[in-house]
Amino acid sequence: MDSGQACCPADDPALCGEVSPVTSADPPSPCTGVCVIEPAQQLCRGCYRTIEEITAWPAASAARKQAILGEVASRHSVSVRST
Repeated sequence: MDSGQACCPADDPALCGEVSPVTSADPPSPCTGVCVIEPAQQLCRGCYRTIEEITAWPAASAARKQAILGEVASRHSVSVRST
């Protein structure tokens, strides 16, 4: 995918391939609908995930989703402090 272009909208399983069953333990997607990959950081402007994390989300286990959310929180914290 080219930098600065939209990514997987709202993590739509129909667009992302095979999906694991969603359980009540699965955290919700952090997608905000602002799906643009920033060229310098290679992170989504809206949710602070990498393209790899975005595409892996639908099939990821609850534990992996929690790990991604931890990374997102760290990135967001750094981003807020640096502005």
